[in-house]
Parts: sequence; C-alpha cells; structure tokens
Amino acid sequence: MDTLSSHLNEALEGRYEANPEAIRVKRGRNFASRPVTSIGKIQGIDVLERNEGGAVQKMLIRGSRRTIEVETEYNVRALLNAQGCEIRRHDGSTAEGGTLLPSACMVVEPVFGEDESLTAFRFRGGGFGHGVGMSQNGANGMAKRGKTCEEILCFFYTGVELTEIGSL
Repeated sequence: MDTLSSHLNEALEGRYEANPEAIRVKRGRNFASRPVTSIGKIQGIDVLERNEGGAVQKMLIRGSRRTIEVETEYNVRALLNAQGCEIRRHDGSTAEGGTLLPSACMVVEPVFGEDESLTAFRFRGGGFGHGVGMSQNGANGMAKRGKTCEEILCFFYTGVELTEIGSL
C-alpha cells in the first residue's frame, strides 16, 4: 500500500496541473479544485461513477492527510498507476506495470490483514486501455504475425461487416 500511495502522490501534482477541474480536494463538506501535492497514505478508495463502458469515471480517494475526488478515466489510471509492480493477467501471465493502470474498467477491493487492518488494494480489471474493444498491442502483434486489417477488425469486433464507405 505504501507503493500505491507513493505513486499516487508522485503523479498528483502533474495531474492537477494538466487538468485542475478534475482533481478536487475535500474542504469541510465540499470539494474544490486547488493545488495538492500529497494525500498521505491511502486509506480508502471508492468508485463514485462509471461511464457507459463500465470504466471508472469518478473516484473518491481518502488519504491520511487529504481526501480527493478524481474525474476522468485517464486521471484515475495515472494516479493509481502500477509502475514497477507486477500485473497478473487473467491467463496467469504477468507484465510489468507502467505509468498508467492498464484500464479504468476495474473493481477495487480492499485487502485486510489477520488483525483486520487495511494492508493493500486489489484491482481486478477488464482489460487494457479504454474498454471499447480493441487492444492496440494485440492488434499490433496480430499484424506482425501477418494478419490483415480485416482479420484484425473481425477478431476484435465480432459480427461486423466491412464495406466500402462509398457504398453507404
């Protein structure tokens, strides 16, 4: 949990500077956009809103020093990044985490120790990317193995019919 808190705090100032209206700090009962460099150690994470594809669009993150509301899928992925951590895929393989969490289409689960204290958070994801159906890395790998554009599109978007745009 210290690693997650550290990564969030390292990314926080930059995400605020890039999109100040999407990072709001709790002040009394309200949240306001204002500079913040640290929330301290993460004590809780709650999903407040999801988009139509199921990706987290708005999240509340409670820290030992500050509580923040975070909006936009990109900000969620950037603040909860898995840089330097191991990501376990559904098929059992692993990948090294980067500066963005693979997807905001996820469920966040608190993990408690034997003494019932919060020890970590588990992120169970719905893939990599924006959650709209095509993996850029997967499509790139298929192309390198000789698959055609049509084969790649039909793999990711089953049941589609590809036609010339002029025929529409």
